[in-house]
Amino acid sequence: MDVIRNYLEMSFSGYPNTPELTRLKEEMYVNMEEKYNELKRNGKSENEAIGEVIAEFGNIEEIANELGIGKNIDDSIDSDKFENREYELSLDDANSYIYAKVKASVYIGIGVALCILGAASLVGLSSFIESNIADTLGVIVLLMFVAIAVGLFVYAGSITDSWEFIEKENIIVNAYTEREVKIMQDEQRPIVMKATIISVALYILSPVVVILSNLFEDNVVLEEEIALVGVVILLVMVAIATATLIIVHSKKSACDAILNENEYSREKKAVEKNKNIIGSIWWPVTTIIFFVIGFFGEGFSRAWIIWPISGILFAAVSTIITSIQKDKN
Repeated sequence: MDVIRNYLEMSFSGYPNTPELTRLKEEMYVNMEEKYNELKRNGKSENEAIGEVIAEFGNIEEIANELGIGKNIDDSIDSDKFENREYELSLDDANSYIYAKVKASVYIGIGVALCILGAASLVGLSSFIESNIADTLGVIVLLMFVAIAVGLFVYAGSITDSWEFIEKENIIVNAYTEREVKIMQDEQRPIVMKATIISVALYILSPVVVILSNLFEDNVVLEEEIALVGVVILLVMVAIATATLIIVHSKKSACDAILNENEYSREKKAVEKNKNIIGSIWWPVTTIIFFVIGFFGEGFSRAWIIWPISGILFAAVSTIITSIQKDKN
C-alpha cells in the first residue's frame, strides 16, 4: 500500500537512517498491511481501513523513543554505515543504479565484441591476404578495435562509478523497495534464460566449420583455408554470444547486487575482490604472450589459441579461489 508506505516514510523522516530504523519500518509496514487487508476483508472501505490501521499502531515518536531512536543525530548515520559497511538504498536510488548498470552493459558488451572481432580480423587478414603487410595490417586493425573498446570500457565505468559501492558492500532496502526490485528480478528471469540458451548454442556450434575442415584432409590447402574460415566464424559467433550475455544479464545482476544475492552475496563479494586482483595481472600477461607468439612464433593465424586456453585456466584458478574462500567462511 503506497499510502501506508508514504505515511511511514514521512513519519520517520526526521530520524537517522540506521539499520535498526530500517528493520523497524519494514516490520511495521508488514504488520500494517496485514491489518489493512484484514479490515478490507471484513467490509471496511479503503479510507476506513487506513484510518484504523494508523490509529491502532499509535504514535510513531513514542515507538521510536521506546526503542531508543532519537531525532537529529546526523553524525551517527555515517558513522554507523562506515563501521558496519551497510548502506540503505531508496527505490529511486535502486532504479537509478539499475538504469546505469544496463546502460553501461551495452557499452561493455560492444567493447568485448570489438576485442574478439579484432582478433577475427587479424586471423582473416593474415591468412587470406597474400602480402607481406597482411600481418601488420591485421595488428593495426586489432589495435584500432581494442582502442575503441577501451574507450567504451572507460565510459561505461564512468556511468556506474558512483554506484560501485553497491556491488562491494552490504546493502539494506526497505520492504517496499525490496518487493519492487524482486518484481523486476522475476520479470528478467525468462529473458535471461532465453538469451543464455541462445548464447550457449552459439558457443557450442561455433567450432563446427573448423571441425568440418577435417573432411578435406586429402586436400591440405583446402583443409587449411576452410579451417581458417572456421576460426573467423568461431570468433564472430563468440563475440555475438558474449555481448548478448553481458547485456541481458545486467539488469538481473543489478537486482542481485541490491538484494545481496547470488554472485553479490556477502561471501562472494570477498571472493570477487581476489579475482579482480588476479585478473588485472592475468589478462595483460595473456595479451603479451599473444603478441609474442604472433610476431616471433607460429604467427597470428595460430596465436589466437592462447585466448581460449587462458580463459579455461583463469576459470580453474577462479574455482580454486572460490573453494578456498568457502573453507575460510
